[in-house]
Amino acid sequence: MIELPSSLPGSDANSINVVADWVELCVVADGDTVSYEHVATTYRDAGLYNDAESDDAGESNRLEEDTWTELRRRKRLLGDEYPFVVGARTLEALGNLRSCPSFALLLLAATAARYPRRADNELPRLFEHVVTASATGLLGGKAARFGWPPDAPDGSGPSSVLDRIRHFARELGLEPQSLGGKVESHDKDIGLDVAARHAVGGSAAGSVVFLIQCATGRNWTEKDGVSVDRWRELVQWNAVPVRAFAVPWWWASDKEYNRHFRRMDHAVVLDRARLLQGRPDRNLGAARKAQVEEWAREQLSTLPRLRRQRR
Repeated sequence: MIELPSSLPGSDANSINVVADWVELCVVADGDTVSYEHVATTYRDAGLYNDAESDDAGESNRLEEDTWTELRRRKRLLGDEYPFVVGARTLEALGNLRSCPSFALLLLAATAARYPRRADNELPRLFEHVVTASATGLLGGKAARFGWPPDAPDGSGPSSVLDRIRHFARELGLEPQSLGGKVESHDKDIGLDVAARHAVGGSAAGSVVFLIQCATGRNWTEKDGVSVDRWRELVQWNAVPVRAFAVPWWWASDKEYNRHFRRMDHAVVLDRARLLQGRPDRNLGAARKAQVEEWAREQLSTLPRLRRQRR
């Protein structure tokens, strides 16, 4: 099993999502089954209960009961996109890492700050590709990544910002605006990581396009968001552009969605629960899916392990 996050016990212990993520991570890492008893033992060994709670059987198992309640809630929400069987006292993998690489990447991205890791420059780019694949499934139209750095650092793809905008527009089935004097040679992603068009009745024309900014770091709330006015000057959207942001954390409640919607100046909220409902693994190309799987496998191998379980 994976060690509990170093931030526990502490303020994070009050968030059931933190420990539910940890149980999921244990199963993904080993492709095996985690039992209620092992989780309970780990909670106690980590000191998540005070002495008074330990003396009261009704109190002492509250955290593991709440953990399983949360896991069952996730299964109900995601259905077949949740790669686990939630038993009364077990969480069991439905397949291996190859069957759920996007799920693993999103989970690892959400838990990255809780474990000591070496610097990883690939996560932001791969996360943007998972968001692109998810948005395709969620919205039923075309989606494309514009984020920095480009996918072809060897020079095989468009490199200048003008060529990148033109290529990006073509991927979405759109036309660029006249670009003269509107961008600078040093411009990178111009605040936009992914754009996704919402298809209504099979057509995205005259509907809505999401301009999505992606974030995986602790400072995600400091981002300014996408400038809709700026991008109206660059691409002929033929739709209503709206701001959105995507993060790997699990919120999945109206209270949390409303809080972050206001926090990010009324941008559409795409958390892990919503991204997974877009079925990203079904929309990732084979080569990209293999990249995500390889990245997840490497990251899982670096996670600290529990040395033993007390019986």
